[in-house]
Amino acid sequence: MVVARLLSLACSLLLGRALADDTPTAKVSSVYPAQLPPPLSRVTIDDPFWSPRLALWRRVTLPDVLNKLEKDGALRNFEAVRDGTKVKHGGPPWEDGLLYETMRAASDFLAVAPDPELDARLDRIIALVAAAQAKSGDGYINTWTQLEVPDRRWGFNGGDDVWQHDLYNLGGLIEAAVHHARATGKTSLLDVALKMIDRMKADIGPAPKHPQIPGHALIEMALVELHELLRDDPALARKAGMEGRADEPLKLAEMLIDARGHHEGRKDFGAYDQDHEPAVKQSTAEGHAVRATLFYAGLTGAALAGNRPEYLAAADRIWANMDGRKSHVTGGVGAHAEQEKFGKDDELPNTAYLETCASVGAAAFHRAMLEAHGDAKYADALERTLYNGTLGGVGFDGDSYFYVNPLRGGPDVRRWDWHGCPCCPPMFLKQLAMLPSEIYATDPRSSTLFVNQFIGNRGKLDVGGPVEVSLASRYLEDGTVRLTVRPDTPRKFTVAVRVPSWSVPPIADALYQAEVKHGVGPRFTLNGKAIDAPVIAHGYARIDREWQPGDALEVAFPMGPIRIHANPRVKDLAGQVALARGPILYLFEGLDNGGSVGSIRLPADATIREVARQDLPGGLPALEARLGDHTYTAIPFYARANRAATEFTVWVPEAGPR
Repeated sequence: MVVARLLSLACSLLLGRALADDTPTAKVSSVYPAQLPPPLSRVTIDDPFWSPRLALWRRVTLPDVLNKLEKDGALRNFEAVRDGTKVKHGGPPWEDGLLYETMRAASDFLAVAPDPELDARLDRIIALVAAAQAKSGDGYINTWTQLEVPDRRWGFNGGDDVWQHDLYNLGGLIEAAVHHARATGKTSLLDVALKMIDRMKADIGPAPKHPQIPGHALIEMALVELHELLRDDPALARKAGMEGRADEPLKLAEMLIDARGHHEGRKDFGAYDQDHEPAVKQSTAEGHAVRATLFYAGLTGAALAGNRPEYLAAADRIWANMDGRKSHVTGGVGAHAEQEKFGKDDELPNTAYLETCASVGAAAFHRAMLEAHGDAKYADALERTLYNGTLGGVGFDGDSYFYVNPLRGGPDVRRWDWHGCPCCPPMFLKQLAMLPSEIYATDPRSSTLFVNQFIGNRGKLDVGGPVEVSLASRYLEDGTVRLTVRPDTPRKFTVAVRVPSWSVPPIADALYQAEVKHGVGPRFTLNGKAIDAPVIAHGYARIDREWQPGDALEVAFPMGPIRIHANPRVKDLAGQVALARGPILYLFEGLDNGGSVGSIRLPADATIREVARQDLPGGLPALEARLGDHTYTAIPFYARANRAATEFTVWVPEAGPR
């Protein structure tokens, strides 16, 4: 029964993706969020896999990124603007935005655990940014434009915002200001952002103002977040001088969205910048993958915040195309190095570009769609992207990085200490710092607690009343999780636990199919007693009862090796096979396979087994296939290139039976 219900949703490998024509089309006249995530501060992660990594990123990666941005000149740029000094700008035009994005991540870390030293460092940076802004006298702050082309603000007068990133940098400033205000209650950075927004409102818009769209998306979703902050925290809005004005940022976001595809009086940025047609008419994922995914996330957020079903209908069409025809098995998107862009439908080469930033953007899109529709396929997509598309973007040392994440690499693949375009480390930190808010959600219209990600934690939530929750997770080790709920008083509500598509065979969708040998699905026990398989709705096992303080629901997901094949439409992957275990994709490194991966073949009848190997990176079991005198060893994709430069591959030829 569980299998049948899940198959009716067209479950897919690692994502729970539905076929493209099954995606909701938002035909309703009103838009309401189906799920609301809790604030960061309400959930504390305590997980054997994630806790050490989060500690590393906070202790090593965050200061490393801040220090290297400072070495690039990020702070000197603001000092030069503040002092009126004519110097060459340090770093790329989007250096301001990278600093702001890192400040957003730092603020989220502060929201989880106070850190006086980090708090003081942010205060010093904010004071510098505010002083530089004050120099202009009119609220404008964008150091590259001010130092290099001061007469071309916003890309006007012969400028080009695709290169200048004025609006992208403003989006990063708004994001950082919102997250900093949430974490600390301070409005120092918010004041800077609001002054810059006022400058934008005075300069950009219909005639007699100048029409413009962002040369790089981000500001749309940032403005939606600002709207939500001002709407949900009246005291903070009052402190910032924005009482009763929460809708202003949302209207600005809608103006920028609605300007797409309308080129009167401005440059046409084309499909590269999702400007080839009006946003509400778009149906396919096009152009620069980072710009695209961030725009689509903003489009979805604006649909929810502004009750715009036409926005959501467009987002539904685009997500179906991206997920069903243009997503790689890692969850990565963006097949081409040229313009860092999406390929054609079903164009999924092993050498695909797959920028880390694009995975972060895709995760933001999945997250927004989950909030909109409450369907587990979006949480599955987020999980796949998180563990495979993004996680490998930072090395195990915490201060080495990947910009691109192809599925096959030559013998000279190495991580880099820093990059001339260091956009990926700040984006990585943004996504992972907000991880506590991605585990649970609640339905604002009913008493339902959704369990979206199986990361060990303790939380304090509102599910029709106060409920303390704790999740003990061995999800990646052996597939078991144990959820304990402690409502303040016995109360009836629904616990909806995501059933990952990889846990219920057969697994098939528009792009990938998989063979599994691990039974028929998860097993559920309540307070130590086995229970019948719960009703599955939209990919969630729903248990509706009166919950008592201390009730414990345990779920055992079947773990085991999974063989993955691509749809025959994907010509680049014909005759090849990949391996996974649960949500984790694996790959073969030359270091473990005789120095080369070129000779690896996996016959269709070869047995793949799990092997505990403490000498291999990743902390999870290796997968081994023994063929005569040869043993082929695979490790998690995220763990690649952490020992030495080596060639690697995800997909290998699948020979016929031995």
